[in-house]
Amino acid sequence: MRERIPRVSIGFPVYNAEAGVAQAIRGFLGQDFDDFELIISDNASTDTTLDICKSFAAMDDRIRVESQAKNIGANRNFDYVFTLARGEFFMWAAYDDHRDPSFIKQCVAALDAAPDAVLVAPNVRFVSPEPQAFHGYTYPEDFISSDVVHRVRGILRGGGWFAIYGLIRRDLLARTRQMNSLGLTPSPGLGPDYRLIELALLGHFAHIAEPLFEYQMRQPDPIDVLARKLDPEGRFRGTMFGWWLKDLWRMTGRHGLGLSLRLRIEREYMASARSAGSLHTEFLRCNSAALRVAQQNRQWFRALHLLLEKCIIDGIRARP
Repeated sequence: MRERIPRVSIGFPVYNAEAGVAQAIRGFLGQDFDDFELIISDNASTDTTLDICKSFAAMDDRIRVESQAKNIGANRNFDYVFTLARGEFFMWAAYDDHRDPSFIKQCVAALDAAPDAVLVAPNVRFVSPEPQAFHGYTYPEDFISSDVVHRVRGILRGGGWFAIYGLIRRDLLARTRQMNSLGLTPSPGLGPDYRLIELALLGHFAHIAEPLFEYQMRQPDPIDVLARKLDPEGRFRGTMFGWWLKDLWRMTGRHGLGLSLRLRIEREYMASARSAGSLHTEFLRCNSAALRVAQQNRQWFRALHLLLEKCIIDGIRARP
């Protein structure tokens, strides 16, 4: 008998999540769309996370639980759950985020209605750390543009990064590069940003105006702690600004964009530095943190690179 393939695969990487993992799984099982598989990868948790996940899997055959023998870092664990997916559509999930019970159903309907759309992302409701506060986010018009340069602008300037938690066509996501294939990179937190930009090159995005996704904001980790958490075996070098400038050029060439479009995307990347809240704001935050670490460790050549990057971004921002 042929195995049934679900329409939707949910990738759920977890680590030491006993405080919220049960509630998160109940949220998936409470969706009003049931044609899905839930792929859980426990990243060698040291608490009861794995036991909780296995107890749910014993009650529902849509749940598959994998356990890593050692902590492979969040980046590789996110990659790993995707390699196990079988559905037509795929989505990532974190244990402390929340989705409306109609999230999957509405997203599937949106992609069925727009067969050429790469992904669909509902509006977002942010939950800030204590004292708890809520605020909404609506994707900019550029985000759903048919012009690839405008889509990239909507991500770089408009904060569209959260769309990586939308619903994505699995076959197109498979054409993007996994985090662990990027080699020596300038920042440990690069993976989701990179993949979303690459998805924007493959086609247009769809959008749901309702805030069906609730994202838990967190205080940022120190850069050295973040590096160990996301990839304990990773090696990072260079500066984010220069790495992106070069790799955007390689990425657009890899996906067959013409010279004119590639140059426009490079210009957009540079110009976006002058936009408040753009990707470059995060570059500067990571730059300052990495510069302090480099100075403390007397890594003077790396510190010089980081200082040069800061001067370049500050110089671009200062232009009218």
